[in-house]
Amino acid sequence: MAPPTSLPASAHPYPSCGPMRVKARHKSTDLVPMVFCSADFQVSQAPVAPLAVQAAAKKATNDAAKKTSSIREFAAELQRRLEPAMGAGWHVLVGGDFAVDLRYGACVVLFSKASKMKVLLYRTTPSVTPRPKQEHEALTDKSEDLDAKRKIVVFESEMEDEMKDAVVDKAKRLYNYYEGVEDNETKIAQALKVGGHSLTFAYGPTWQVVVSSSRDLCCLPIADEGTHADFTVTKLRVVVYRHAGTSLDRHLDSAQFGKRVAFALATICLLLYGFLSLNSSEVVEKCKASAAVASDSIPVDGVVLPEGCTAEDVKRANDHAWWKTAAILGMSAFTMLASLIRIWSSARIGIVVNSDWGVPLNESYAEDVAAAERKNQFHLGWLLSPLTTGDYPKIMRERVGDRLPKFSKEQSAQVKGSYDLLMLNYYASYSTTDCDSERSETNCSSLALGWPVDLAVDDSRNPDGARHAYGSIMDPNSCTSDSGYPPGYLQVIRFMHKHDTSADILLTENGWCGNETINNPDQLWYHRTHLEQVHKAIYEEGIPIIGYTVWGFMDDFEWTSYAGRRGLYFVNFTDQTGDIDEYSALPSQLTRIQRSAGAWYSNVATTGCLEQEEEDEEYLV
Repeated sequence: MAPPTSLPASAHPYPSCGPMRVKARHKSTDLVPMVFCSADFQVSQAPVAPLAVQAAAKKATNDAAKKTSSIREFAAELQRRLEPAMGAGWHVLVGGDFAVDLRYGACVVLFSKASKMKVLLYRTTPSVTPRPKQEHEALTDKSEDLDAKRKIVVFESEMEDEMKDAVVDKAKRLYNYYEGVEDNETKIAQALKVGGHSLTFAYGPTWQVVVSSSRDLCCLPIADEGTHADFTVTKLRVVVYRHAGTSLDRHLDSAQFGKRVAFALATICLLLYGFLSLNSSEVVEKCKASAAVASDSIPVDGVVLPEGCTAEDVKRANDHAWWKTAAILGMSAFTMLASLIRIWSSARIGIVVNSDWGVPLNESYAEDVAAAERKNQFHLGWLLSPLTTGDYPKIMRERVGDRLPKFSKEQSAQVKGSYDLLMLNYYASYSTTDCDSERSETNCSSLALGWPVDLAVDDSRNPDGARHAYGSIMDPNSCTSDSGYPPGYLQVIRFMHKHDTSADILLTENGWCGNETINNPDQLWYHRTHLEQVHKAIYEEGIPIIGYTVWGFMDDFEWTSYAGRRGLYFVNFTDQTGDIDEYSALPSQLTRIQRSAGAWYSNVATTGCLEQEEEDEEYLV
């Protein structure tokens, strides 16, 4: 960290720049000579981040360097610039040689030749590298070598004394174990974070560890509330800390850790099976009648309703209430599982939303445009907005009123951002108008109470230019409500991207509901034109789509029957397939034959080439 011995004054980029003396963080009164004056930071080593992020990191770092004259000012200024430049979740470390346990997240290391300064910018999610070899598992509890005395200086600590002493002891034992080993800083950092003698094992997940051979490390590890300890073991500087995160993270301790794991598994069960029976008690509160139970009240979902409440009231409120429950449970599962999974793997956690798309029946009519937007907010916005904004769409608040559940401030903060990526299932689009418009074919009075009445649209028709699906021999009505409308796919992708422009999108389901035909030109057309929309989204609009999945690989059981054929491979189901008598077909009776769409898709996936047909141009305007 010493300044160059022959750096002339003329080399400094601005007049105030020159050798400075900055106090180190430790309690020593010695001054550490340091040059901090150059905005010449370049990306160093092998960054774990996209090129755009690297460029933003370089610009933010050099801009911060131009505005500051000390390391602490520089670190604080750079931290302030990170979120506007690179998005949320980034943090700063400024100093010497780093050994940071960043097996999940993204990081960029920058270096200034003039000031001999290294800067690490990192984000703690999602996982990007494999689990390291757990050499430290070999540590034993009773070893004279591990217990050897070492000089320890604690600079700062917000931990309780018992926790602080335990952390320092772990670091000391790891120092003794890895003394003399190549790259011991990295090994100590990894071992201190995960494994049988780690912070995670003792106190729960979400810990970060920095081990540096430079005692002049200027560390700004947290920009929010958290827990940390800063100390040295002989020649190594160690900083351990945990970001505040959600309230669940803050309460993860050794006594509760096992219970939290069980809670996460129970949450999954609730997510799968518990939605529709959780909300009757919320509905009771929304009934404005007397709280006294009438003698003729009829229990609904096990709850005896107050006088004046009806089963219809329950239906209308439950239609909206279940997603609040789902969102909160999803947040809980995300918080817990993300903390656990990322200890060992590169997995990311997200939510799959299934939605069709509303297209104005006639774009010349403002009410049709508004009806289509309302449909999309009630369908997809209803699911996305709580996760991206912490609340339901404004139009739902306006139309549903008090029957739409409210998130508390804490619930809103916890639900918002509880995902690593967004995933989408999409199949069809529908022309949309108000149910009471003169163009409607659906009478408003025919709509079911609850969500349909609140939405109040007619979306029973397909847009102009859509290609209609036809039923199978097994069931002629199996696919009659399905269609293909390629522009709708790009529009729904844009809608999702607009909710969170920083989130990756994985397209998890997209396919054609067809019949028994092997060479089905409609199915081939559907996949080709919809994949062209994906190509446009990625390469012309810069939407971060990371994958596309056809539904499905072969014909299967879809919801209620085997009739709707969506597979790239035809399956010759027998008449007895799915029989209630548990009939088992012979392999020879379930012949699988590749469809023309399957051969086409195989070629695209193998070669990476997508050839546009002239007839598709009308969908790509």
